[in-house]
Amino acid sequence: MFEYVFRVVDGAEKEGKSLAALFLSYDLSPSVTYPRQLQQAAALLNHVIHTLNYPPSSIILAGDSAGANLVLALLSHIMHGHPNESIPRVRLAEPLDGAVLLAPWVTFATRSKSYEANKYKDLLHPSALKIWSSAYQSTVPSDNYIEPLYASSSWWTRLPTVVSSMLVIAGENEVFIDDVKAFAKKLQEVETETWGREMKFVVVENEYHDQPNFGFGEDTLGKERSQGWEIGRWVWERC
Repeated sequence: MFEYVFRVVDGAEKEGKSLAALFLSYDLSPSVTYPRQLQQAAALLNHVIHTLNYPPSSIILAGDSAGANLVLALLSHIMHGHPNESIPRVRLAEPLDGAVLLAPWVTFATRSKSYEANKYKDLLHPSALKIWSSAYQSTVPSDNYIEPLYASSSWWTRLPTVVSSMLVIAGENEVFIDDVKAFAKKLQEVETETWGREMKFVVVENEYHDQPNFGFGEDTLGKERSQGWEIGRWVWERC
């Protein structure tokens, strides 16, 4: 993840644009469980806006896999306010510039057809996913913050008021792909004059889960039409 993001930052500089990256070092499960990570994400965003004095319109949230799940939880928290009062409220004077969801983990269920179709093409295995999701969720009942796929389309109605644009991107060969497609369809149903243009959904052929970060030495940023290439150009357009 770090290597790829640094390449995106370097690429922006080569084009004469200004871009910096700040990583959230959130606590890992099973040492801590949900909603600790959401507490930390909300606190960091508040710090960036109110202490570092970056306006929301200059901020792009980005996450891959479980990190993308956390980005969605944070956006939901900004819109609706999580009922757990230990999570700092985030109030925006204007929408965030954008959000990148790379291979978002939108449900902990492993029933979609792509789990079977891509079981020999992807890096992820259902048994591992069940262990990881159970460690994160612990005994907390599922909700829209944990499994965003099951939130209704109406849950996302206010999304354009908190983030101006969004890129949802995944590989055709990953086990998540059916669930990601179903989730993207819900976001595309948000009815505003501009959101349809600003919510971009990309499925890249012959690529697996989180390939920009697990490219095994491949220059995923420089490979045209790859997930890494698509993300880099989407981000640079907003610098």
